[in-house]
Amino acid sequence: IAPFFRSADLVHVSNEVSFVRGCKPQTGQDKTELKFCSRDRHIKLLEALNTKLVELTGSHLTDYGSRAMARTIQMYEKRGWLWFGGGRTQIEASEPRIVEHHGNRLAFVGCNAVNWWVKAISPGLGTANCDWARMRWQIQELRRDG
Repeated sequence: IAPFFRSADLVHVSNEVSFVRGCKPQTGQDKTELKFCSRDRHIKLLEALNTKLVELTGSHLTDYGSRAMARTIQMYEKRGWLWFGGGRTQIEASEPRIVEHHGNRLAFVGCNAVNWWVKAISPGLGTANCDWARMRWQIQELRRDG
């Protein structure tokens, strides 16, 4: 699949977990809790696929705490990648990401629907909470602005 991705104009991936040094996922087989992570070396796979935009709406992004997610965002930032649907704050996480590419303007919004009832803007790092009314308003504004 690598040639397909390398030829794409814009590669968007959803990476559902954070990068963790010494990642050892807990699969639930010998633990009661499912915890997922990516090994640092696996970022080379995203690089090989020509990733430019990463969706951060996964339920397991904070399995290893906010420091792991903050480090993951730093890894993306270092590579010049954009992200949406998650961030260092709920305000950053819920902001639309505008991408201008080949004369097109694309807007990306996202949230984690697992906790769909949470509508508050919380102070911490994580995935965007789904405030459907706010998202509808954002999409209407984005369409109006072209």
